[in-house]
Amino acid sequence: MSGFLTTANTSHETREVTLQAWRKRMQRVADWLVDHLDQPFDLDRLAELAHFSPYHFYRVYSVAMGEPVAETVRRMRLHRAAVLLATTNQPVAEIAKRSRYGSVQAFGRVFRAAYGLPPAQYRQHAVNSLALVKRGALQTKIEGVNMTAHFPSGLGASPETAVQITSPVAVRVAALPHSGSYNSIGDSFQRLTAWAIGRNLFGAETRMYGIYYDDPDSKPVHELRSDACISVPESFALNAQDAPFHITQTSSGRCARMVFTGPYAELHTAYSWLYYVWLPASGEEPGTQPPIEEYLNDPRSLPPAQWQTAISIPLAEKP
Repeated sequence: MSGFLTTANTSHETREVTLQAWRKRMQRVADWLVDHLDQPFDLDRLAELAHFSPYHFYRVYSVAMGEPVAETVRRMRLHRAAVLLATTNQPVAEIAKRSRYGSVQAFGRVFRAAYGLPPAQYRQHAVNSLALVKRGALQTKIEGVNMTAHFPSGLGASPETAVQITSPVAVRVAALPHSGSYNSIGDSFQRLTAWAIGRNLFGAETRMYGIYYDDPDSKPVHELRSDACISVPESFALNAQDAPFHITQTSSGRCARMVFTGPYAELHTAYSWLYYVWLPASGEEPGTQPPIEEYLNDPRSLPPAQWQTAISIPLAEKP
């Protein structure tokens, strides 16, 4: 029996070592995909990047990364499409073409299945939501506080309970710097996830964060700075090969926290309501630390309408 147990333990350890080695190789694939979403899906090229035979690459990627590579590409392209629809005037046909769909109709069917609305309606919904929030802010200034007006549905049933004042403790994180549009930080999270899998950082207590250092309404897009982050234990240390990752921590102290349910491309409506409507009416003042997002569930396993993001805005300490 002891010989069997020794063999079983050795087999388990060997499997874990093998998976970690595979995941490090798949990180190169994830990095390449982020930068080449406009290009055709080329299985041979991806296999070459991972140094696997094309005959085995697809299965190995699925085992190492938890989903088929085709699903990774599809999800990344659809998220980018949602961002483009919500934040630009780029024609739907052009977005469909960039997403590698042969027709607007085919793109529309897949997008609706993922996001619940056809592309044109999704764009109008996103535009209307932000316009209503800003209009509500203007009415607040002119007519007095109306917290219910133009309240984003993704924040729950009631504006009175949407925001909680909390005092979280700082969390130690490994961070990957991201420069440019906050809407494209998903690319950095893809790289972060691949790297973290390779370093065996995912566990039951793992948490994912985004830290956003600049106001996107007051700086050019190319000057925006943010970090894609994953929680790490005190014992974890980076090595020279991990650059540009660095160790930092989330802010502690008083903050306004709200949970938004819905696509990441619509988070701006929650921020607008919080800053334009809730903050002036609350008697609170923002603190000196940057906003933080915590991603509460796995976007790979749920439709965008069910994605949950906790947004925390640090507040000034009360005297």
